[in-house]
Amino acid sequence: MTTPDPGPPETVGRTAAVAATADHVLSVLGTLRGLDLDGVRPAAEYRPDTAGRSPQARPLEGERADAAV
Repeated sequence: MTTPDPGPPETVGRTAAVAATADHVLSVLGTLRGLDLDGVRPAAEYRPDTAGRSPQARPLEGERADAAV
């Protein structure tokens, strides 16, 4: 019977880098949670102003309204 390969040993530097990355991600998430987004529409409703129309304008006839490109 063979023993499964445990993989490369964890190094102290890698563990510290993973912990620093996790701390940064948690910091970013905390910042995002603190934003006031009450007046912001969902991304699926965003329409770029490429035809001289307001970004909040409804799609023209025949346009897809699901944010598909």
